Amino acid sequence: MYTHNRNYFLIALFTVVLISCSVLNKKNTSHSLTATNSKNFRIVSIDASGKEISNQLILQTLQQNINQLSIYPKVSNSTKITNSPKIISGIDTVIANQNYIKIQYLNGRTLVTGQTQFTKATANLKVEIKKNNTSRFKTITIFPPKLLYISTTGSKIASMSTLDTPDNLQKDIEHIFKNINLTMRRPMLVSGELFVSVNNARVFTDFKNKLGLQSNTSTKTKNILHGVFNLKSSFRKETIPLRIKFYKNNNGSKIKYEFDVNYVIKDNGTTTFKRQEIDYLVSIIRNISTLRQVNLPIAKSPSKKTNNVSTRKLSNNNRLKKTITKRTANKPTFKKTTTLTTIKPKQSLDTRKVKKISVEKNIPLQETAKSKSSNLKNIEYIEKMLSSLKEMRPSK
Repeated sequence: MYTHNRNYFLIALFTVVLISCSVLNKKNTSHSLTATNSKNFRIVSIDASGKEISNQLILQTLQQNINQLSIYPKVSNSTKITNSPKIISGIDTVIANQNYIKIQYLNGRTLVTGQTQFTKATANLKVEIKKNNTSRFKTITIFPPKLLYISTTGSKIASMSTLDTPDNLQKDIEHIFKNINLTMRRPMLVSGELFVSVNNARVFTDFKNKLGLQSNTSTKTKNILHGVFNLKSSFRKETIPLRIKFYKNNNGSKIKYEFDVNYVIKDNGTTTFKRQEIDYLVSIIRNISTLRQVNLPIAKSPSKKTNNVSTRKLSNNNRLKKTITKRTANKPTFKKTTTLTTIKPKQSLDTRKVKKISVEKNIPLQETAKSKSSNLKNIEYIEKMLSSLKEMRPSK
């Protein structure tokens, strides 16, 4: 009797295990996804600051792009609530073996004990990154997932469904793959230092008056002044925060400045970075720091005296010709990272030409008056001679 009951119990237990296994096997399934063509990207291998664009950064950029494109929310990493399970529901991405990005759709919960119970639908996005040693670019190829794997984790989840139906999850994957890109937004830090022959308080005031000081950014210690100013670029609309420290120095002050310039690395091999913009912004800083030394407008360099034509009036033609020859022989010079100061020699030069022409016109007029007076004297002399000859002529 005891043996019979024991056998009956074992059979019943085995039946329950089979039923549980059959439920789990239904959850561990796969669905084929619609095949699409691969996508190719091309990016620079070195950024504007000279650093290499690593493969890890490329994968992280793709990972972030996937999370943003999905219609499902990113799985929250919020703190676990006391005496209450944490709900897991949404999309999560994992970089695997530097060759794959796992797209995971999770639905379940984490218990207070730390155990997890959820269903997971996974699609693997394959990524290939190549670079030729002689090339300045990296080529990236991504391949669409072929299968959607559905699995379960934990116990007592027989009644727990996936985040969404396989068809809807497939639509989300297709939407992601169609719109995915490899555009990177990168910051570049520009810094430098200058020495000025005036005290730091005066230079601080010059920057405040010219650029404007951001509110609640000014600090002062015994030998250092600090402020964040509004640096404006003609290459972009937004204002760039310019951070400067003004140090007291024996012969004046030392300025340490830094600012960030954001640019975009595009997946077609180009970037939005412009070296001219950096040179322009640095020239503004340099010119403001020298306002009390050289009285010049912002972003213009002082012109050398040898390039200026004298505007004084000349008293003779020889000096005029000498000055004109000197002007045409010289060429305007550029100061590095600054623009050329406007030179205006043409107006005075044309005036001098007009004066020269007027002088030359006066010369033949004077010569004509003299020749007329000499001719009149000759005529008078001839008339006198003729009259004297008539008087000497005998009468008939």
